[in-house]
Amino acid sequence: MSSLIPTKPSIWQQMILKQKSSGLSGVRWCECNHVQYNTFCYWKRRLSKVSLSRTSFIEVQDKDSPIGVQLECQGIKVLLKKDFDAPTLLRVLTILKGK
Repeated sequence: MSSLIPTKPSIWQQMILKQKSSGLSGVRWCECNHVQYNTFCYWKRRLSKVSLSRTSFIEVQDKDSPIGVQLECQGIKVLLKKDFDAPTLLRVLTILKGK
């Protein structure tokens, strides 16, 4: 059985999205689609670094909410009150970036 090994990032991005929407684990999806799991993981890591640098934000305002800002990226949520402590936020973001 041969394995599919595309080299274009756009193809891998599509494959990663298909795996996410399939509901299958990465291993099972790769088995079903004749994709080498190690190669799939390589591209998933590589493209996640690119997507983090291209993330865009939209502003949502809710004047009745005690939350001032809500940030979410790759499953990590940071909720900040309107009077949040900026140095603490900076430390949290620095820790997350080093992850």
